[in-house]
Amino acid sequence: MLTTTVQAAASRRDLLIHDIRTPLGTISGYAQLLLRRAAQGGPELLALVDALQHIEEAARRVGSLLGELADLQAQSDTPAGILRRQPTDLVQLARRVAADSQDASLGTWHVVVLQGVPELVGLWDPARLERAIANLIDNALKYNRDARPVMVTVQQADAWAVVRVADGGIGIPAAELPRIFKRGYRASNVVGWFQGTGLGLAGVHHIVTEHGGTIVVESQIGIGTTTTVRLPLEEPRDE
Repeated sequence: MLTTTVQAAASRRDLLIHDIRTPLGTISGYAQLLLRRAAQGGPELLALVDALQHIEEAARRVGSLLGELADLQAQSDTPAGILRRQPTDLVQLARRVAADSQDASLGTWHVVVLQGVPELVGLWDPARLERAIANLIDNALKYNRDARPVMVTVQQADAWAVVRVADGGIGIPAAELPRIFKRGYRASNVVGWFQGTGLGLAGVHHIVTEHGGTIVVESQIGIGTTTTVRLPLEEPRDE
């Protein structure tokens, strides 16, 4: 039992370390943007304030992740995965994460958020959902092609919140789709061409499952990939 708990803690630690790279990318992206603007004669005040706010938010996310890593290390003999649920607007969260991810990519691709409802509030852990959606959008940006926008859709379907992230990228071989949530697994058509650890989708799957939700990935080579996450709007009774 102890061995299983230690392995679970080590797995979660690896996933957290992977997720720290996303807000660090945002910080780096905005820092480069400010340096370029400064070299051109100095940014306008409002643009500077906006960029600094994004840097501050990304730094907060890094601090939160590092705090969770420290808690995990200090409590490695207890089960991990306790959700800190609170009312969370998924529409607002998705729009914020999409903007941060696009800015961190220095505008390589455009991210479009389509919302079927003005707001969609559920009892979720906002920090973990933020990491999950950021991972999906960052993957879409990484593998996207031909200046196609990355599409993020948020809508309600009965008692479920549904988030879809779709890209027009290289796609995943059909035979490999059943393995994509396996920790450390990377599709054969990205190994050697794109950097990665194979932990991102495993982490998203873990977070979605913790919330009592489901995640499905559909993909075609050369066409793109669509990932659909369904989250219950109410807290599961058996949690």
